[in-house]
Amino acid sequence: MKKSDRITAPRLWLVIAKSYRVLSLLAERSIANTGLCLTDFAALEALLHKGPLTISEIQDKVRLASGSMTAAVDRLEKLGLVV
Repeated sequence: MKKSDRITAPRLWLVIAKSYRVLSLLAERSIANTGLCLTDFAALEALLHKGPLTISEIQDKVRLASGSMTAAVDRLEKLGLVV
């Protein structure tokens, strides 16, 4: 193996970081194609994994300000995704 073929820690970190950015972008596009924003998706994901939650419990899981969380839940209610 040539020295240039060796995977060093910094090189590996750069590859992982770039991969993360690409996968994040693909996930965001996929979520956007459903008509949801990331906040809405995060709230739905919390409900999927934790079951029924109050708005404040969702807010704790998603780490959003209360106004943003209320707006997200309002959007999800209008779409009929939460009651």
